[in-house]
This record gives sequence, structure tokens and C-alpha cells, in this order.
Amino acid sequence: LDDAAAAAPSRGGASSSKFAVIPAFCGGRVDDVEGRAWEYVEPTIAGRVGETALQLKESIARAGLTTRGYVALLGARRALANLTAPFFGATSSTPGSLDNAYFNDLLGHDYAAFDESPDGTPQYKATDADLYATATDVTCKFDAELGAIVMEYAVDNDAFLAELAVAWTALVNADRFDTPACLPL
Repeated sequence: LDDAAAAAPSRGGASSSKFAVIPAFCGGRVDDVEGRAWEYVEPTIAGRVGETALQLKESIARAGLTTRGYVALLGARRALANLTAPFFGATSSTPGSLDNAYFNDLLGHDYAAFDESPDGTPQYKATDADLYATATDVTCKFDAELGAIVMEYAVDNDAFLAELAVAWTALVNADRFDTPACLPL
């Protein structure tokens, strides 16, 4: 431990010879005494055909995100992993790499409806490559506001990564606050 870490007061009431600072543990919504808060956080956008750009933007606003932040988070999700059930397939030519290839691929290919997912959920497939997309991806490509952000991130990887850092920090800190109900480890 460096001197600053060793001198730092312990938060959370517990101490350990291995760690100088033990953060308090706050296991989720302490205000939800009935255990039903999850009902209010169900996703409203699932990437399915028929969801509109307006619905997507309303969902982004309800989540407390900016459109730029949402597009950056979507791009990171698509860059780092293939689509998951009920969708399937790679969305980027460089899966597993945190870069702007997803945005370049989205703009650089035409996508057509593709109904061969394992459970029949419609999605999209590039007409000239083995790349897939959801309705949300296609909406981001063709909506004027979202599409402008996709274009910016496609040409400026640094802008994408900078916005991703801001959006990720906001996302992981959303609805996290100190309360007396948080329990020390």
C-alpha cells in the first residue's frame, strides 16, 4: 500500500490487514421494502422489429442517459460481444475489440430482414457480410439524430471512447447513494 492508502480512514466500519479501505455494501434498493422495485425497471426497448425511434428516445431519456451516451454504450456492447438470445450473430467485424468498427460496419452495409433466429425473432443481416443487427441498431443508423452520432463515432474512435467513459460512469453510478440502510461489510 502506498502512504496515502495506508493513511486513508477505513469506510464501512470493517478493517483488514489486506485492504486499507473497505467500502460499505449497499445491496440494491434499500427503499423497496416490498421487493417489487424491479417492476419499474423492466426494459421498454428490446430491439424488436416495430419499435420506433420515438420509443427508443423516450427509453433513453427515462434511463437518464443522453442520446450520445446511449449510442456509445450500444456501440460498446455490440463491439465487445455477439448478440444474445433471442438474437444471434456478430455485429462487428472485430468482435471483442473496444473500437468503432461496429459503427463503420453498421454504416457500411445494407441490412435486410432475417427471420432465421433460433426462436423466430426477426432481426437483420447484412446483405454482403456475416453481420447481424437488431431493430435498435437499424433505428440508430436511419434516425437523423441517432444516425449523426453513429456517423461521428464511425470516423472518430477517440470521440466514441471519450463519450463511452462518461456514459459508463453515469450508468454504473445511477441510483447509487449513501443511505443509513447501507450495511458495512
